[in-house]
Parts: sequence; C-alpha cells; structure tokens
Amino acid sequence: MDDDQQMGRSAFLRKGLAYLLGKAAEGVESVERRVLRPRFRPPGALPESEFLATCERCTACVQACDPGVINIYQPEQGLPVGTPYLNPEQGPCQLCPELPCISACPSGALQPTPLDQVRIGKAVLDQEQCIAYKGESCQVCLDVCPLPEKAIEMKEGQPVILDNLCTGCGVCSFACVTTPRSIRIVSL
Repeated sequence: MDDDQQMGRSAFLRKGLAYLLGKAAEGVESVERRVLRPRFRPPGALPESEFLATCERCTACVQACDPGVINIYQPEQGLPVGTPYLNPEQGPCQLCPELPCISACPSGALQPTPLDQVRIGKAVLDQEQCIAYKGESCQVCLDVCPLPEKAIEMKEGQPVILDNLCTGCGVCSFACVTTPRSIRIVSL
C-alpha cells in the first residue's frame, strides 16, 4: 500500500472518530456542564457542539501557542478528552498577533476571526473587591488590556468593563493585584 492511500485512511479515520466523539459529547453536554468547569476554548473556536465534532484533537494549536497557555483535556478530566482549552486563572490568552493557533488548526475547529470579534469568555468586575472602588489608585487592568481599543475604561478613577469589546482573554484578571482577584472570567 502506498503512503498516499494510507495517509488518506488515517485522515478519514481521524475525522470519523472526531465526528463520533463530537456527537457522543453532544449527548452528554448538559451532564458534562455540571461536572466540568466552564470551558474556555482558544480564539476562533466554533460553537461547542460544532467544535467537538470538528476538532481532530491533533494539538497543532497547542504547538503554535508561544505563550503556552493552550492546554489539552486529559482522560482524568472527563469529556471532551484531547480537545484544547484555556484556563484564564493559570495563564490568559495573549491574543498573539496573527493568532497563530487559528492558522495552525487543520480541521477548521478554530476559524479565522478578527481580533475585535474574538470571544473566549467574559470579564466580570467585583466592585466590592476592587481597590479602585475603595478610593485607591489602580488601573492595572486597563494598562494590561491587549486590545488596541481597550475593553476597559476608567470612569472617575474606577474601571468599567466594556462588554462589547471584551474578548474574555483573561489578561486583566491575571494581572489584577487584589486577592482574590477583582476581575474573573466567566464562560459565555
């Protein structure tokens, strides 16, 4: 058997398995949401059920992520084993120029997406915890926001998250100086 035929079968089997796993995951998605933490997918991810059906679990996006913040679900984490995810509390998406994780994806599970349309999660500000709301001077979250048009603005010395611009990358939360953090990222 020549390499072209064998490679064709491998790709076919890989895509077929990814499709079947995606369909199986759809069936248990409501149970899964109760068991697993909210999922944060890399930039450009298709809607969850389409993502699960399309992702080949090849780890190309992980390899393309220079900051090393894309992880892979392991068997002990339950479904969806082998799929990429972000954990903004441990390492936020840096919204790298050109978003190399997207271009590395061979299956189309990560779609080319303009930076201002990336949606990973949503930043939520706890005003009770935020020191700027207690009269102290702080704008770390604004300073670190990676978007050219900041998703945070200061009003009377206090940060306000602009939901229409926020990508949910987690950079602001990760840099927050309070403990616990005043900004957390929630799933969409």
